Amino acid sequence: TDSDIIIMLVGMMKRKEGTMSRKRLKAWTTEKIGHLRTAVAHNPTDVLALEALAALLFETVMEDPSDARLRREVEKLYRMVILLRPDDAFAHFNLATTMMVPYADEDSEHGVRGVPTPVANQIVDILKRAHVLSPDDMDIVTNLCLILRYQGRTTELRKLQRDNNLAFEDAIDEMCIEDVRKELGKAKSLIDRKKHIQAEAVLAPLVKAAPSQPDAWFLLGLALHRQTDDQSPEAEPLFRQRVVGAEVAYRKALALDKTQKDAWMFLGLMLATLRLRYTEAEKCFNEVLKLEPGHPNVRRYIQMCKESATK
Repeated sequence: TDSDIIIMLVGMMKRKEGTMSRKRLKAWTTEKIGHLRTAVAHNPTDVLALEALAALLFETVMEDPSDARLRREVEKLYRMVILLRPDDAFAHFNLATTMMVPYADEDSEHGVRGVPTPVANQIVDILKRAHVLSPDDMDIVTNLCLILRYQGRTTELRKLQRDNNLAFEDAIDEMCIEDVRKELGKAKSLIDRKKHIQAEAVLAPLVKAAPSQPDAWFLLGLALHRQTDDQSPEAEPLFRQRVVGAEVAYRKALALDKTQKDAWMFLGLMLATLRLRYTEAEKCFNEVLKLEPGHPNVRRYIQMCKESATK
């Protein structure tokens, strides 16, 4: 079809852009936009042409957000793409971003200013849909957090942050997701290599900077728990401190997220073996059983606790 030929032509033009001057590139982009507008006019349901045109105009809007007419055109194009392809997370995200552009304010603590409530509500709904379609896309999560914080929708914000390993505290304005995950990954690697003291050194400042991170608290508990195996004379004075610290860390992880099966399991093991608190340990193992009824060992642990408690 004519629109297929135009799309192919635009693709060929795209490959030549690397050799162009800035002035020529601008003219070239204008020409591509013209070709794509022709394709869309020829076939308004051609989703490839719609998406290609929207993407080109989106780049232009990001470079110069002041053109309200162009922003409206981009919004319209992405709404048409979504209508034709409702599972397109990228189109949802770019639509929401385009709607946020006129209200962007780097000096505002929220990153935006003066967003009318109906517009903000639309942006939230669009980004929530994008997040459902692409739950691992951190750009979507970041923008959704931003607009939820702007609206003061704290409950939704905190759930989103918790689900995506984001800290709650505004003071750090969220250790960004990547930073939190990087530190957690580093700590897990150290624990896997039995470098528990080094893991503690990574996790202790992390739980201070991001105290609402259940995974960080769990890993800190695990790092301290594993250090109780150290039978060296120099470790003996730290034994009780590590036991207490591990219990506190496990309980903080569970206070933040009661579905942390491993935290229930290791807290139960610690209470049974190091604290001899069998009834409490049994309760922890029962929580594991609720979360994983087919767990291979937990029923045996429960039975051992029952027997030990009666001795």
